[in-house]
Amino acid sequence: MNSSEKIAAIFEEVFEDFNAELPSENRIEFTDTTPLVGAQSSLESIDLVTLLVNLETSLSESFGRPIRLTDEKAMSETRSPFKNIASLVAFATKVVETSDDQ
Repeated sequence: MNSSEKIAAIFEEVFEDFNAELPSENRIEFTDTTPLVGAQSSLESIDLVTLLVNLETSLSESFGRPIRLTDEKAMSETRSPFKNIASLVAFATKVVETSDDQ
């Protein structure tokens, strides 16, 4: 399993755990195009923060080093890595692979 597949699997697990805490009518669909921010997103700001913290924690545990998705690098991207699940998985993969090189 390559790092992108591993990260996608971690994301899916974190989303399943996150959804389990929500009432059934508030659960979010896990697809590549599920919006995480903006008018189309069903996430409240606090939900997004919680989700990102849980993702960072799971990624850090899985890869054995700190993985940050919410640093200045993420905020300076031309296209927001938080647009949808696919963009966040791609960004997380880039972060993990870049930290491998250091």
